[in-house]
Amino acid sequence: MDFKQQEYFVAIVEAGSLSKAARQLYVSQPTLSQFLSKLESSMGTQLILRNSSNALSLTEAGELFYEYSKKALSLRDEFDRRLSDLNESAKPSLVIGNNLEKAMVMLNDIVSELSAKYPGLKVQFQYGNPYQLQEMVVNGKLDMGFSCYNHKNPQLEYLDFPAYEMLIVLPKDHPLAYLSSADFHDVPHIKLKDLEHEKFILVKEGTVTGDITREYCEENDAKLDVCIEVYNGSFALASVACGLGIGIFPPETLDNRNEDVRYIGMDPPLYYKRALYYSKSTYQTTVFRDYIRVVRRLAETGSLFRKL
Repeated sequence: MDFKQQEYFVAIVEAGSLSKAARQLYVSQPTLSQFLSKLESSMGTQLILRNSSNALSLTEAGELFYEYSKKALSLRDEFDRRLSDLNESAKPSLVIGNNLEKAMVMLNDIVSELSAKYPGLKVQFQYGNPYQLQEMVVNGKLDMGFSCYNHKNPQLEYLDFPAYEMLIVLPKDHPLAYLSSADFHDVPHIKLKDLEHEKFILVKEGTVTGDITREYCEENDAKLDVCIEVYNGSFALASVACGLGIGIFPPETLDNRNEDVRYIGMDPPLYYKRALYYSKSTYQTTVFRDYIRVVRRLAETGSLFRKL
């Protein structure tokens, strides 16, 4: 079965431009432009509108074709999964998104365990930010994802890991250091609103860490004086250690070996949520179900928590 029309059209719509879609599909832009013209000609209607800045928008017919193209591709993928389950000679495979560096030990252990049952098992790991990974799981581009998250997507099923506190981190010689702890596993707690006069180094909006921090500030009426914004938590932590300000970080970026910083919890606590998630609607192959089963077993025995 040939789904080239649907694949190309969906790629154009989701990329937002012919040039980006062409790069993703490994074809030339003129080839993709010619494809779109032939598709519209065969249907007798325009599917995509282009403005002066080359931005694309869908016509009503385009919206309809995009909707049914997504359904067709989803059905094709489900058929392939079901057929693979019936075909004993087929090599099982999984495509897994990951944003948790510390999860790789656990992920590799699970692959090693399943490889004994599925000798031909092929697993691909793909990195991305948590928002991208959840969208890719919804769109069927990933079988599952491991990452932190802010809000749960109703189209996904979540297997939650323990929620860890996000902490205020300050230089060891900061005037408030007497309120802090050198051990981020055992910290005192203060209200974030009491620190409004301090200079803060925060991770930017558009990241899970940045977004949950700002939502927490709004909910607790804390107006922070942000002097530095960064995308990378490790860089922000280094800036704190240099005395440029204080920050708020998830536990995976912290290290008790860093003797230049101290830790304080927030009252009420702000929790950093992490999970394995997968689509509620996608057909689950045998190897997929076994992977989830192993993760659940590790979670129930506590082995998962120690590794993460």
